[in-house]
Amino acid sequence: MINRLKNLTPEQAKAESDRFWSASDDAIFPPLTIAVVLNRSLSWLQAKRCNGDGIPFIKQSKKVVYYQKSDVLNFINQSVKVPHTSHPDYKKALS
Repeated sequence: MINRLKNLTPEQAKAESDRFWSASDDAIFPPLTIAVVLNRSLSWLQAKRCNGDGIPFIKQSKKVVYYQKSDVLNFINQSVKVPHTSHPDYKKALS
């Protein structure tokens, strides 16, 4: 099993993304899949879990974390939308 983004080939990343988008909304996924879908790093997801401002997650054991697709979709839909890069809310969108 691949557990690092840098070890994914482009084909594997596309397969992870396709698996996510074709799954039902109640499906659960490991952080690697979510990092691919959001184009973010695993450390970004971990920081968001620690800070409490990220996607709700399922902690199955001390080292096992999953995300539910519906929560990821809600996170995407609640993201700040801006019409242009000089908009006052643009900095919010970068965090």
